[in-house]
Parts: sequence; C-alpha cells; structure tokens
Amino acid sequence: DSTARDALSRLTALADRVPEIFSPQVVDHAIHLVGQVGATSLLGPLRHLARRRIDVAPAVLTAALGALDNGPAVEAGRCVADLSGYMKAADVSQASARSLVMLAGAPEDSPPFRRSRGGSARDPSGLRAATGVAPGTVTAVLVKMLPRPAHRSPLVVAPGTGQQADDPAVSDFERICAANAVWALTGTHPDVASELVEPLILNLGVESGDSFDRHPVASVQHAIATMLVLDIGDVTDRLERAGRSAGTEVRDRLFVVLEQTARLLDPHDRWREPGEPEPAAGRRRVIFDQLVAICLARAGGDWG
Repeated sequence: DSTARDALSRLTALADRVPEIFSPQVVDHAIHLVGQVGATSLLGPLRHLARRRIDVAPAVLTAALGALDNGPAVEAGRCVADLSGYMKAADVSQASARSLVMLAGAPEDSPPFRRSRGGSARDPSGLRAATGVAPGTVTAVLVKMLPRPAHRSPLVVAPGTGQQADDPAVSDFERICAANAVWALTGTHPDVASELVEPLILNLGVESGDSFDRHPVASVQHAIATMLVLDIGDVTDRLERAGRSAGTEVRDRLFVVLEQTARLLDPHDRWREPGEPEPAAGRRRVIFDQLVAICLARAGGDWG
C-alpha cells in the first residue's frame, strides 16, 4: 500500500544520502526479514545501501540470491545486477538462475510482471550479470526450460506413466520466458546464446498446452530469427537439417523464422520492437542473399 511505499522510499533516500546511519543490527534485521518473512521489498533500500557500503554488500547479495531460490523477485534481480562483483559461480543455483530467467523473459502483462508506472518490470540485467559469472548454470537452466518434443512410445501405457516424476513438464509460460531470455542475451552474451540454437529449434516441435493462450512458438521464432540476423551460432545449417526430417507443421514454423528474419531486415518495419537488431547495409545484404538461397532450395521440394 501507499504507507509501505512511502516508508521504503524514505529508507532508500537515507541509504543514498547517509548510509552510515544504518547500524549492523538494523542491517541484520532487514536481511532477516527478507530471508525469514519474505519481505523482498526491503532489498530495494538494502541494494542502495550495499552500493555505498562494502561491509554489507556480500550479505545483501546472499539475501537476494536466497530470495531468488524461492521465486522471481524484482528487487532481488536488481541486487544481483548491481552487486555481481561480489558473486562467484558457486553462488548461482539453478533455482536462482531460473528466477532470473523469469524476470528477464516473462510477458509484461502477466502477474507479477505487469508494467508499472515507472516502466517495464521485465528486467534482464540480473540474468546478464549471472550469465557473466555462471554461464554454465544459466545455460543448463535454459536448456531445461526449452525441452525437446516428447518421444512417443509405440506402446500403450497407463495414463501418467509416460512422465518421470523427477522430470516435470515445462509449461508454455516457462518456454516463453526462456525464449525471451535467450533473446535478451543475444546482445551481451552471444557465446551463451549460440549454445541454445539447437534447443530453440527443437522446441518448435513442442505443442502448446493451451491453443487459446499465448503461444510460446512465436517467442522461440523471434529468438531464432534474431540470432540469424546477428550471425550467432550455425542457425542456417541447423534450420536446414531440422527441416529435412520435420513434419509439415514444424516446417511451417521454420518458414515463419525466415519470415521473421526478413522483417528484422527492414529498418522501417512498423512492428519493430525496442532492442531488435539493426544490421548494417552490408550485413543486411548477406542475410537477404541467404534467405533467397534457402527459399530457392526449398522450392525443389526437399522439405516436402
């Protein structure tokens, strides 16, 4: 409510202007409330304090990572971004990395990520910071959130026995978050994004759980098209290999990737989103020639 917001604003102002006023007991109590009560909003003023007092920064970062272990928390993600200099690879768990993926890639109209008055709640800065410190952990989490199509057994089995108990199904929402998160990493960590090319392409074969809900395929296609424009990974070769053995529906989805790529080449496209790549004229011509060559090859019917 407004009373809590006002109190947090006052604490933040004090942390910025007179950080020395916060005693160790006060800081410890605030961190305790974050960890034991779930008062993650306190990470806001604690973050401002930690940027000015080296003595409290490691403890604030630990509290933020602990909060992320329990789920996405906007202020916790911002703490990771601002205090990443104190972070080691071992500090980043798969649970906290998953929460950072959610913060980086969740649709902005989905609770608790709705756009606030101050701008978008979606923030990839924490994920980017964690990727710089623990790229292996982030990559492993993204691969899990972009599963391959399920292998269909020729045997008829009892309902519920086809899924392993320790391998829960990935929701459409998680797939959207992961694809958007990969897109967010293309500009800062292309080496990590390149490792996700194959999982993204294979994920196009996963059916949506709800045909009336937001379709994750569009987010996956956008990420792949962006990587093709930026020359990240061997997207062209993997698309062609996937198309040879794919079914009709997946092939249609692969063609949409090419359509999305063509749209990204148009600097005047009315649907261009902030942050989308704008290749130079020379690179634009190279990609255009690649698209023409791919489409001419497909005209021979090798994709069916």
